[in-house]
Amino acid sequence: MLDFGTRVQYSVFEAELDQKLFENLIRKIKNIIDEQKDSIRIYQLCASCKKEINILGQGTLIEEVDVYNIF
Repeated sequence: MLDFGTRVQYSVFEAELDQKLFENLIRKIKNIIDEQKDSIRIYQLCASCKKEINILGQGTLIEEVDVYNIF
């Protein structure tokens, strides 16, 4: 996940991905996880939903990721 986005909590990441990067991420996750044991949840937010994100305490909303490492 660190290749695609920013860690905002221990197991929570934020990323802005175009369709190609999103498909690459899904492919890489499927190659790593054990589908019988693991659970990965991906929530896609629309532009208007993103405006409604509230952060309490530390942290800022990630606007854009500058570098993508794709293997």
